[in-house]
Amino acid sequence: MSKPWIHIIGAGVSGLSLASQLAQYEDLPGTIKISDPNLDRAKSQTFCFWFNEEESAWLKPEYSWPKWRLSNGQDEHVHHGHQYKYGMVSGERFRQSALKTIAEHPQIELVQEWLLDQPSAEHVFDSRPPHLEEFYIKQSFIGFEIEGTHNYDLNQVALMDDLSFAYGGLRFRYVLPITATRLLVEYTLFTAQIVNLDNFEQECRLALDEDCPFDYKHLRLEKAHIPMGLRGEINSWGIPIGTRAGMCRDATGYGFVEMQRWAKLASQQLIAHNRVKAYHNPRLRSWMDTCLLRLIEHRPELSPQIFMELARFLSGDQFAQFMMRCHLKDAFSMMLKAPKKSFILSAMGKPQWI
Repeated sequence: MSKPWIHIIGAGVSGLSLASQLAQYEDLPGTIKISDPNLDRAKSQTFCFWFNEEESAWLKPEYSWPKWRLSNGQDEHVHHGHQYKYGMVSGERFRQSALKTIAEHPQIELVQEWLLDQPSAEHVFDSRPPHLEEFYIKQSFIGFEIEGTHNYDLNQVALMDDLSFAYGGLRFRYVLPITATRLLVEYTLFTAQIVNLDNFEQECRLALDEDCPFDYKHLRLEKAHIPMGLRGEINSWGIPIGTRAGMCRDATGYGFVEMQRWAKLASQQLIAHNRVKAYHNPRLRSWMDTCLLRLIEHRPELSPQIFMELARFLSGDQFAQFMMRCHLKDAFSMMLKAPKKSFILSAMGKPQWI
């Protein structure tokens, strides 16, 4: 039996995105195999992102909001995006769409299996999640999708509510008003420590009872650790993709759009030239993100203030660009308006002097 043209390890967002992009081509140079021991991995997740009008056609958000809020218990800043809106795609919808596209292509096979060694293929893409010890900063969260007995009457996303210093890092509440009665409520930590999610979940259930003004029923639970930066190169079987390749933004953890964008470009390169460039973060963005991560690691008690100041000085569109995918001009604009002393000392490698 001839070896596959492409072997994708992992049926998460990055693996399914690459496979479904390649499935757009009727005649592939060879077969594609996708291996994952848990084919339902993406089912219980929620993917959120900022998008403009041009991106709406290919990201296809299920829900969107033009406003988002940051608060620290004393002050709040509400952003209104003009070019950008905040959008959401459910893991179930993304997964079903990708699996349908893949299943319709005769040259693509999805297999439920563990791999003990690097598979043999012309191109191998490795999307296995890195180990927690390899995360620079851990974004750990517990999310509850709930259905209330009354209308919540919310018209904006509580992006980072009740920002505070906890667990040796940054803690906040995130509320997504999916419908008038259905909410996604997440409690999130940015910290260098490894947080026990089971213990954190118990604390969050109590917090949810206090925060929710009406009776409600639980619809779904999601929890995870998302890497905010990786400590050095990670050994991979072939070309790393997804979180393993650093496609989640170091400073924020957002990665869904970046994975879609890379998958589209990679599929074009593979079809046209039978080769693909490995993913690399732009240097300026990596440097800027490192400055922020150093502050979270060494001066975590300043993190709530820093995010509040960013929300205060940046417009809604500038903040959206910072959170997702800064370009050169956006990075300079952010640095000019950000808390200068904090970022300058962090850039010098001296966050402890702040």
